Amino acid sequence: MLTRWKKEDPLYKGIKVLDMHSHIHDRSQPHRHGYPFLATIMSAAGIGSSGVIPSPIGPGKHSDQAGNTDEDFKAVAASLAAYMDERNIDTQVLSVHPLNVHGWMGSDAPNLFKSWISYSNDMVFKLCQAEPNRFVGAAQLPQLAFEKDTEHCLEELERCVTEYGFVATYVSPDMTGRRDSPSMNMPYWYPLYAKCQELGIPIIVHGTNGLDPRFKTFQQGGGHNPYYQLNFMAEQAMATVYLRHNDQFERFPGLKIMICHCG
Repeated sequence: MLTRWKKEDPLYKGIKVLDMHSHIHDRSQPHRHGYPFLATIMSAAGIGSSGVIPSPIGPGKHSDQAGNTDEDFKAVAASLAAYMDERNIDTQVLSVHPLNVHGWMGSDAPNLFKSWISYSNDMVFKLCQAEPNRFVGAAQLPQLAFEKDTEHCLEELERCVTEYGFVATYVSPDMTGRRDSPSMNMPYWYPLYAKCQELGIPIIVHGTNGLDPRFKTFQQGGGHNPYYQLNFMAEQAMATVYLRHNDQFERFPGLKIMICHCG
């Protein structure tokens, strides 16, 4: 049973509560509103499209597609805010759930992956617009493991921070789930570290989809399979260790990194 603390309890002492690590979750299921757009992207991947597909809910756009209307996002935001009220949370830093980032897409269709990430960040912004006193956004980035560094992520990061007012960015230590990303102490990450230091925003390290075939052991017998949590823990623990064995915090003294689930 989840304890519902009251603001007068010693845990709070009247202090406002900021939830730094929160995702669009199954209670409201707004990520399902993106399925038609994801289907469009998957169809484009099937016919070999190499272009970026514009988000139907991008800046200044108002979709009339069911699930993507402004009214739909307002309803979802109100539901999430009510959930927070039950638990006495004042404000949440909100992102798309990492399991819905689908980083494996970047290996075969990087431009379409960029389209999906852009749409996902637009969706978060719509929710923040609907309840601006309750939510602030954290970006997801179109990380590509095969690029020479993270320079390719910076355009989307700047868009989210400068246009949307997002206050943090998520990164995955293993975006594709295939363990082919450089470890977080490698120069691959330096452009992103420098940009986050410049923008004054923290990096939130969180695992994404794990495609390690060994996890199939936990998929036997049906029901809920927590194998993805094992991937989260493994990747976040490795990121913690790697970040202790380099000079990135001397190179970038303003760098702030938060690792989820206690690393």
